Amino acid sequence: MNMFIVESPGKVKKIQGILGPSYKVEASVGHIRDLPTNDMGIEFDTWKIKYQLTDKGKGVYKKLKALAEKSERIYLATDLDREGEAIAWHLAVMLKISPERIYRVKYNAITKEAITKALASPERLNINLVRAQEARRALDRLVGYTVSPSLSRAVQKRLSAGRVQSIAVRLITDRYNDNNAFVSQDYYGASLKFDGFSADWNTKPFHQPGENYNFDRALAVQASNTDQVKVVSVESKNTTKKPPAPFTTSTMQQAAVKNLGIDTEAAMKFAQELYEASVITYHRTDSVELAPEAIEQIRDYAQSQGLPLPDKPNTFSAKAKNAQEAHEAIRPTRIEDDQASGVSDGAASLYKLIHQQALISQLKPAKLKKTTVTLQSLDEQFEYIAKGSIVLDKGFMVLAGSGDDSLLPELEESKILNVLEGLVKDQKTKAPGLFDEVSLLKELERLGIGRPSTWAAIIKNIKMRGYVAIEKKKFVPTETGQILRKALDGFGFMEYSFTADIEEQMDAISNGQDNYQAVVSRVFDTVLNDLRNHLGYSGDGSDFFLPSEARDYKPSEIQLEYANKIADSLGLDISSVNLESGREVSAFLEKNAKAYKLNFKPTEKQIQYAEGIADKAGLVLPSDIKDSAVKLSNWIDKHKQVAMNASMASKAPSERQIALAEKLAADSGNALPEGYATNMLVCSQFIDQVMGSKPRVTKGRKSKPNQRN
Repeated sequence: MNMFIVESPGKVKKIQGILGPSYKVEASVGHIRDLPTNDMGIEFDTWKIKYQLTDKGKGVYKKLKALAEKSERIYLATDLDREGEAIAWHLAVMLKISPERIYRVKYNAITKEAITKALASPERLNINLVRAQEARRALDRLVGYTVSPSLSRAVQKRLSAGRVQSIAVRLITDRYNDNNAFVSQDYYGASLKFDGFSADWNTKPFHQPGENYNFDRALAVQASNTDQVKVVSVESKNTTKKPPAPFTTSTMQQAAVKNLGIDTEAAMKFAQELYEASVITYHRTDSVELAPEAIEQIRDYAQSQGLPLPDKPNTFSAKAKNAQEAHEAIRPTRIEDDQASGVSDGAASLYKLIHQQALISQLKPAKLKKTTVTLQSLDEQFEYIAKGSIVLDKGFMVLAGSGDDSLLPELEESKILNVLEGLVKDQKTKAPGLFDEVSLLKELERLGIGRPSTWAAIIKNIKMRGYVAIEKKKFVPTETGQILRKALDGFGFMEYSFTADIEEQMDAISNGQDNYQAVVSRVFDTVLNDLRNHLGYSGDGSDFFLPSEARDYKPSEIQLEYANKIADSLGLDISSVNLESGREVSAFLEKNAKAYKLNFKPTEKQIQYAEGIADKAGLVLPSDIKDSAVKLSNWIDKHKQVAMNASMASKAPSERQIALAEKLAADSGNALPEGYATNMLVCSQFIDQVMGSKPRVTKGRKSKPNQRN
């Protein structure tokens, strides 16, 4: 028997049916081992990772090990990316399989053809890909476990820094702050209307140096008052518009958010469902290329549907920084199937987008005729531009849509045209727009930050940690997000170029052009210098790698200031505390914080409020309580209701309250209590009692009587 190990349990049944009884298909359920959850898990200076079985992985490992011992060959069929290669390597190490019994198989679609082809040409594990994944994992852990505690101590608030997540917070926060700080300005344009078309005043010759707008309204009025213009030039040219490329992970997510109204997390979940249902190819990819056989199938299908095809297949190049193009773009496994069956509604809707995008990508380019007419006032002071466009050949637009033509009349140079109407365009400069999911994804891709397959998790993480929120479908930073952004200002890993450079170094490791130790060392040195420069860290970094019980750190200025305040307030001798030890300072703060708070003096306003409560309730306010804000606050909370009741008992109810009480008594049959008309408390309590016991009436649809056939 041969064993065939995949990542997801959702693939097992389908692949088992393809391979038959001579294979045993099992799932690793992702990683069976990882870094420890509550410890750095990396050796200082050597950067060796200390892996351990995950809680989930323990049971999976036990099962797979027993099956591996009985298997002739073991096929590691984990996903195609670095993560998949690392999972395969972990399985090989933990199962202690001899190299001659390990076969790495890769396929980009769960179909019989793809899997049979992969089995016919198995590979060996690519250790460079494994090391690149380890580097990414190590760097994320190093940044998180060094910066986060140092940062939290510095601002006295629990914060979490992440190599990529903090950059996303910076993007959102900076855009939000720029938007809020923006001061709108009025600017002016002009347009002229003619018979059948209009032209806009070209303001560029009048812009002041460094400006992009005309701020002189009088000038715009003058430009709009032109009675006649001369045609200076008419330029027409035919252009070709290529169809869009098939989806990458990034463009698929953007299309799903925009067209289906779902978030990136849902888009990736539905894509995983489609992949496991074997109706699309692998969905974690930066590639825009299609396999030759896929192109042939798409062209044959397009021809059968009477769709326009170019003479040669369309080809595309990736636009994203650091694109990994080892895989195909996302496409249907069978282009003939324009719908996906046996999947959820959300997955079926996503499939339609993927199907149309793949089909459109191989259709004929559209041909357009674009015309630009330049007009000039007769005194030659102002220039006006009119633009038109018509579709000569729709090509791929027969499916994608083409929009309306913008027609211009036939015009000859030097011809004089009469202006029917001139208009001044009063406009305002616009603040930079807040990010929504689509624009944030585009910006992450443009800057080369992270990988598209990780963006959904990043966005989920920063929302879950309370750094950003969604308001009217736009990302806004929370107060905590603002604190995080400000506290990390100046850190190297917060620079956009730094994160993009890391991605390039990961690629270099994958290609064998760099190595794990060198990359991790360089990045750790940068982070260590930032900790020294911005958070006052003075160690060599080794203390971050000690067990938690043996780890110490330099206390922050805020901690020291707080400790001295507590000591002065409580009359404590702080000389016995080692102020160079963060552990000792933290222990001192924890031990005395409660007593310090009890020692806070209340304000005169708080004391007066408490005395008022005491007078109304007929109570005595103890003198020692007046010396502690915490004690006074607790006393107020305890007695304010008593005072409120006493106050109400001293007042007569309103006529409206009396009328309501009498109506409730008549409707419910309850007797009115004595004093209800003179004592507001008695009246109010009666109303609350009767209202609380009345059944709640819920309005709803009237149900139709049951009808029998």
